Amino acid sequence: MRAFKGLSRSAGLAPGTVQQEHHIHANETTLRMWSYDPSSLTEICPRTIEEAVSGIVPGKVNWIRVIGLRDTVLINGLCTQLGLHPLLIEDIFNAHQRPKQEQTSDLIFITLNTITSMTKGDCISCGTIHTSLLLTTDAVVTFEESEVELLQGIQKRLTDPQRRIRSRKTDYLMQAILDMLVDGFFLALEDASDRMEKLESEIAENPSSTLLSNLQMLRTEMLLFRKSVWPLREVIGGIARIETNLISSETVLYLRDVYEHTIQVIDTTETLREILAGMVDTYLSGISNQMNKVMQVLTIVSTIFIPITFLAGVYGMNFRYMPEIDKKWGYPAVLGLMAVTAFGMLLYFRRKKWM
Repeated sequence: MRAFKGLSRSAGLAPGTVQQEHHIHANETTLRMWSYDPSSLTEICPRTIEEAVSGIVPGKVNWIRVIGLRDTVLINGLCTQLGLHPLLIEDIFNAHQRPKQEQTSDLIFITLNTITSMTKGDCISCGTIHTSLLLTTDAVVTFEESEVELLQGIQKRLTDPQRRIRSRKTDYLMQAILDMLVDGFFLALEDASDRMEKLESEIAENPSSTLLSNLQMLRTEMLLFRKSVWPLREVIGGIARIETNLISSETVLYLRDVYEHTIQVIDTTETLREILAGMVDTYLSGISNQMNKVMQVLTIVSTIFIPITFLAGVYGMNFRYMPEIDKKWGYPAVLGLMAVTAFGMLLYFRRKKWM
């Protein structure tokens, strides 16, 4: 196979060349590797590029996880050894790359965005991890911007000799990884749905500016889901339709199932976006109702004091001859008239059900 040609001869170095090992730093990029067949499973943590590439065992399924994309020299060297085109290597490092798939005669390359939950204090939100996947005859290589915890489920399945994945080839491993990553969307959508239900009850009770910021965060997440999963549908659908010796007809059936899951994610995302739009309208209506109640109280108070202010203004004029101005009971009479007027207006408002 061209992608691994010369790997058993010191990674293709010319005679007399001094081999310079590129060591891997844990704080930058980590390599983990599994080689398995129905009867055995081997896990190693390569320290050099050469150790990782030479560890690929022909006839077995080999899975290399590249966790972290900071060490560009390491990843470029590994990809070069695997026969990856420079343009595809650029896609590995481009975190804003739109999900896509490329195919040659001896490999399939996929880029996608993996959804993950992030916790910041008391706030839970979702983000993406840029992930690339390379499929060859003997190996599957995943390049992860940061560790994708969902793939730990694949590692656990590999430890059980009775699982179907242990008896299948690299194409099934690729399908299992894609399936696990798509299932991650369901987990994130379920979490978002729970937060939406909580926000909905809080909006009905007491809408506030904090709730609006949470709503905007959820709307941003739904947009992120949509931007990630719509292209992913095209990618998985394209892989299921291509004609290649790298993917068996049986694995194509599983890929179609993953494609259906992707459609479900899209439908759920669109449904949640519509619900969020309705929640925003409900929030704005709640704020408007609160403002209307405040204005209603202020209007009632102002209306009650208008006639009282009129009476106070009339009897506050500096005229010498005014009715009852010389009477002892004149001042209490005016105050009583004000009280009766205010009480009468309150009674009128209540009968009209304005308060």
